[in-house]
Amino acid sequence: IALGQSTTGSSRFGQMTLRQYCEQINLDVDEAVKKLKDAGFTVKTEMTIREIADSVGVHPSEIRTILNQPFVSPQ
Repeated sequence: IALGQSTTGSSRFGQMTLRQYCEQINLDVDEAVKKLKDAGFTVKTEMTIREIADSVGVHPSEIRTILNQPFVSPQ
């Protein structure tokens, strides 16, 4: 990877805070918190993705999978 290029590797992803990741993918942080809490995670916006994943013992990629799912608001 050349200097200045970003990477989507899981090590960098895991070090991002939830807020940073939401800004990167244009996702409302409150929506992200709701999705993750509904899935059983311990979540605060300034926690890293790794910390959130570790709260239930999963790989950080699981966070990405959950956040990329369409949001379904309750009827």
